[in-house]
Amino acid sequence: MMRMNAPRHRWWPAYLAQAAHNLDLNAVFGDPNHGFIWAIGDGGTILRLREESWAQERHPLQGALTCGLYAPGRALVIGAKAAITSHIEARGPGPWTETALPPLRGTVSAAAWGADGHLLLGTKAGKLYKVEGSTSWEIPLPGPADAVRAIVDQEILVVVMSDRTIYRDLTGEWHDVQLPPGRGADTPHARFNAAWGDGVGTIWMAGDHGLIASWRHGEWWKISMARGARDNFAVHGSSPGDVWVVGDSGVISKWNGTDWKPSTSRLDVPLYGVWASPDRVVAVGADQSILEFRR
Repeated sequence: MMRMNAPRHRWWPAYLAQAAHNLDLNAVFGDPNHGFIWAIGDGGTILRLREESWAQERHPLQGALTCGLYAPGRALVIGAKAAITSHIEARGPGPWTETALPPLRGTVSAAAWGADGHLLLGTKAGKLYKVEGSTSWEIPLPGPADAVRAIVDQEILVVVMSDRTIYRDLTGEWHDVQLPPGRGADTPHARFNAAWGDGVGTIWMAGDHGLIASWRHGEWWKISMARGARDNFAVHGSSPGDVWVVGDSGVISKWNGTDWKPSTSRLDVPLYGVWASPDRVVAVGADQSILEFRR
């Protein structure tokens, strides 16, 4: 294992694990106010940033970890059939404690906080659930549903699946997300892999062939798609003018409030997760790679 502090104003490999081949980091999340950041991945891996170094966390879950969420006072990591919570106290995050999930059809593949504060879970069986404690309610999805990849509940509810992306409008009706004709996509049925809401009305989505699109108050606002471009796997931001997208072969793109600009990374590996705060951006990917960008 190698730990390195990231210099300011450029990407830097902050964590490279020895003998970590075939063990990927799948997601990264954190608390922007107190600097607590976690990276999660295959083999039950949880890494936490402590005093500018990444260290392994001990916990009871096994298998691949793909979903991590932060809420004031706690961090939540979700496995295939169970979840673990770390309550954040004055001295920092506490130990991880396990909580069983209610019965769901399929293993969990996506998670988000709903607009009403409830936990939303999507599964590989194409099911969407609202969860409170040990109780769950299925939110019916229209038509044939494939594995859920991402969920955003902000003004409208957006569900990204393997074969299509749908949204529920304010009247409760579901619609397919279709790109407007002539906006850079070969097909109106765009394949997205990730979504993130900025909290003020815009939902950013990233997908195959370099596709990045934003949906603002029910209308398409900004669409970018380059032929032959690398696939995008994750999107996150710290504000409407600071949005980051990562993807295959170490591709990183930044929205600066006006346009998308490429940001060069130092690793040519797939990046599966990104998390941004006002003082740093963290990207994670294959072979337990972690890249940091210090402001």
